Amino acid sequence: SKELLEEWRESWADHANAYLREIEVGREIDHRSLEAQREEKLDLKERALERGDDRAAHELEIEAVELDRDPLPDIGWKAWGMERRGIQTTAGDLWRDAYGRLEQVREVVSGLRERFAETYARVREVAEHSLNGLAEALRGADFSTLEAAHEQVRERDREAERSIEQERDISRERDDGFSL
Repeated sequence: SKELLEEWRESWADHANAYLREIEVGREIDHRSLEAQREEKLDLKERALERGDDRAAHELEIEAVELDRDPLPDIGWKAWGMERRGIQTTAGDLWRDAYGRLEQVREVVSGLRERFAETYARVREVAEHSLNGLAEALRGADFSTLEAAHEQVRERDREAERSIEQERDISRERDDGFSL
Protein backbone atom coordinates (compact mmCIF):
# COMPACT_ATOMS: atom_id res chain seq x y z
CA SER A 1 0.00 0.00 0.00
CA LYS A 2 1.00 3.64 -0.46
CA GLU A 3 1.04 4.24 3.31
CA LEU A 4 3.38 1.31 3.91
CA LEU A 5 5.75 2.53 1.20
CA GLU A 6 5.74 5.99 2.80
CA GLU A 7 6.56 4.42 6.20
CA TRP A 8 9.46 2.46 4.66
CA ARG A 9 10.84 5.56 2.98
CA GLU A 10 10.57 7.53 6.22
CA SER A 11 12.25 4.76 8.19
CA TRP A 12 15.05 4.47 5.63
CA ALA A 13 15.57 8.27 5.74
CA ASP A 14 15.69 8.20 9.57
CA HIS A 15 18.38 5.50 9.54
CA ALA A 16 20.39 7.19 6.80
CA ASN A 17 20.17 10.56 8.57
CA ALA A 18 21.32 9.03 11.85
CA TYR A 19 24.41 7.74 10.05
CA LEU A 20 24.98 11.10 8.30
CA ARG A 21 24.82 12.87 11.70
CA GLU A 22 27.22 10.31 13.14
CA ILE A 23 29.81 11.02 10.45
CA GLU A 24 29.04 14.78 10.67
CA VAL A 25 28.02 15.33 7.06
CA GLY A 26 25.83 18.34 7.88
CA ARG A 27 23.02 17.44 5.46
CA GLU A 28 20.01 15.21 5.73
CA ILE A 29 17.86 13.14 3.41
CA ASP A 30 14.19 14.09 3.11
CA HIS A 31 12.07 11.18 1.93
CA ARG A 32 9.12 13.39 0.97
CA SER A 33 8.36 14.56 -2.54
CA LEU A 34 9.91 17.79 -3.79
CA GLU A 35 6.41 19.27 -3.91
CA ALA A 36 5.73 18.41 -0.24
CA GLN A 37 9.10 19.87 0.78
CA ARG A 38 8.41 23.02 -1.26
CA GLU A 39 4.97 23.48 0.31
CA GLU A 40 6.53 23.19 3.77
CA LYS A 41 9.09 25.90 2.90
CA LEU A 42 6.32 28.20 1.65
CA ASP A 43 4.29 27.60 4.85
CA LEU A 44 7.36 28.36 6.97
CA LYS A 45 7.96 31.48 4.88
CA GLU A 46 4.43 32.72 5.64
CA ARG A 47 4.97 32.13 9.37
CA ALA A 48 8.26 34.04 9.20
CA LEU A 49 6.50 36.96 7.52
CA GLU A 50 3.76 36.89 10.17
CA ARG A 51 6.35 37.24 12.93
CA GLY A 52 8.18 39.96 10.98
CA ASP A 53 11.28 37.92 10.15
CA ASP A 54 11.84 39.08 6.56
CA ARG A 55 15.32 37.65 6.37
CA ALA A 56 14.16 34.12 7.23
CA ALA A 57 11.19 34.51 4.86
CA HIS A 58 13.50 35.41 1.96
CA GLU A 59 15.78 32.46 2.67
CA LEU A 60 12.80 30.08 2.87
CA GLU A 61 11.49 31.43 -0.43
CA ILE A 62 14.87 30.78 -2.04
CA GLU A 63 14.77 27.22 -0.66
CA ALA A 64 11.27 26.81 -2.12
CA VAL A 65 12.55 27.98 -5.52
CA GLU A 66 15.29 25.35 -5.32
CA LEU A 67 12.65 22.67 -4.75
CA ASP A 68 10.47 23.84 -7.65
CA ARG A 69 11.83 21.35 -10.17
CA ASP A 70 11.28 17.87 -11.50
CA PRO A 71 12.96 15.05 -9.58
CA LEU A 72 15.89 13.25 -11.15
CA PRO A 73 14.61 10.23 -13.08
CA ASP A 74 15.26 6.73 -11.81
CA ILE A 75 17.19 5.04 -14.60
CA GLY A 76 17.35 1.57 -13.09
CA TRP A 77 20.26 -0.57 -11.99
CA LYS A 78 20.93 -2.07 -15.44
CA ALA A 79 21.34 1.34 -17.06
CA TRP A 80 23.56 2.49 -14.16
CA GLY A 81 25.72 -0.57 -14.65
CA MET A 82 26.08 0.11 -18.36
CA GLU A 83 26.81 3.80 -17.72
CA ARG A 84 29.55 2.86 -15.21
CA ARG A 85 31.14 0.67 -17.87
CA GLY A 86 31.14 3.65 -20.26
CA ILE A 87 28.13 2.59 -22.34
CA GLN A 88 25.73 5.46 -22.85
CA THR A 89 22.04 4.67 -22.50
CA THR A 90 18.85 6.56 -23.29
CA ALA A 91 17.95 6.46 -19.60
CA GLY A 92 21.39 7.84 -18.75
CA ASP A 93 20.91 10.63 -21.31
CA LEU A 94 17.59 11.53 -19.68
CA TRP A 95 19.25 11.55 -16.25
CA ARG A 96 22.12 13.77 -17.50
CA ASP A 97 19.63 16.22 -19.03
CA ALA A 98 17.65 16.36 -15.79
CA TYR A 99 20.85 16.74 -13.78
CA GLY A 100 21.93 19.60 -16.06
CA ARG A 101 18.63 21.38 -15.35
CA LEU A 102 19.15 20.75 -11.63
CA GLU A 103 22.59 22.35 -11.83
CA GLN A 104 21.07 25.37 -13.60
CA VAL A 105 18.50 25.72 -10.79
CA ARG A 106 21.30 25.46 -8.23
CA GLU A 107 23.25 28.21 -10.03
CA VAL A 108 20.19 30.48 -10.02
CA VAL A 109 19.59 29.75 -6.33
CA SER A 110 23.25 30.41 -5.54
CA GLY A 111 22.99 33.75 -7.34
CA LEU A 112 19.81 34.60 -5.43
CA ARG A 113 21.51 33.79 -2.14
CA GLU A 114 24.51 35.96 -3.02
CA ARG A 115 22.33 38.90 -4.09
CA PHE A 116 20.17 38.51 -0.98
CA ALA A 117 23.24 38.49 1.28
CA GLU A 118 24.65 41.57 -0.50
CA THR A 119 21.33 43.40 -0.31
CA TYR A 120 20.86 42.53 3.36
CA ALA A 121 24.39 43.74 4.13
CA ARG A 122 23.77 47.02 2.27
CA VAL A 123 20.43 47.59 4.00
CA ARG A 124 22.03 46.91 7.35
CA GLU A 125 24.91 49.28 6.57
CA VAL A 126 22.54 52.05 5.47
CA ALA A 127 20.35 51.53 8.55
CA GLU A 128 23.36 51.64 10.87
CA HIS A 129 24.67 54.76 9.11
CA SER A 130 21.26 56.43 9.38
CA LEU A 131 20.91 55.55 13.05
CA ASN A 132 24.42 56.77 13.78
CA GLY A 133 23.64 60.02 11.96
CA LEU A 134 20.41 60.42 13.89
CA ALA A 135 22.15 59.73 17.19
CA GLU A 136 24.82 62.28 16.31
CA ALA A 137 22.20 64.86 15.37
CA LEU A 138 20.33 64.29 18.62
CA ARG A 139 23.48 64.66 20.71
CA GLY A 140 23.64 68.23 21.91
CA ALA A 141 20.25 69.06 20.40
CA ASP A 142 18.29 71.81 22.13
CA PHE A 143 15.01 70.30 23.25
CA SER A 144 13.92 73.36 25.23
CA THR A 145 11.57 74.50 22.44
CA LEU A 146 10.02 71.05 22.27
CA GLU A 147 9.67 70.92 26.05
CA ALA A 148 8.08 74.38 26.08
CA ALA A 149 5.61 73.38 23.36
CA HIS A 150 4.80 70.21 25.28
CA GLU A 151 4.17 72.25 28.44
CA GLN A 152 1.85 74.59 26.50
CA VAL A 153 -0.16 71.61 25.24
CA ARG A 154 -0.42 70.21 28.77
CA GLU A 155 -1.54 73.64 30.09
CA ARG A 156 -4.25 73.84 27.37
CA ASP A 157 -5.40 70.35 28.35
CA ARG A 158 -5.64 71.42 32.00
CA GLU A 159 -7.59 74.56 31.02
CA ALA A 160 -9.97 72.48 28.91
CA GLU A 161 -10.52 70.11 31.84
CA ARG A 162 -11.25 73.07 34.17
CA SER A 163 -13.66 74.54 31.64
CA ILE A 164 -15.49 71.24 31.26
CA GLU A 165 -15.72 70.90 35.05
CA GLN A 166 -17.12 74.45 35.35
CA GLU A 167 -19.73 73.66 32.70
CA ARG A 168 -20.75 70.55 34.65
CA ASP A 169 -21.03 72.56 37.87
CA ILE A 170 -23.20 75.20 36.17
CA SER A 171 -25.33 72.48 34.63
CA ARG A 172 -25.81 70.79 38.03
CA GLU A 173 -26.74 74.10 39.69
CA ARG A 174 -29.31 74.77 36.97
CA ASP A 175 -30.71 71.27 37.33
CA ASP A 176 -30.87 71.68 41.14
CA GLY A 177 -32.74 74.99 40.75
CA PHE A 178 -35.43 73.44 38.57
CA SER A 179 -35.98 70.30 40.56
CA LEU A 180 -39.41 69.71 42.05
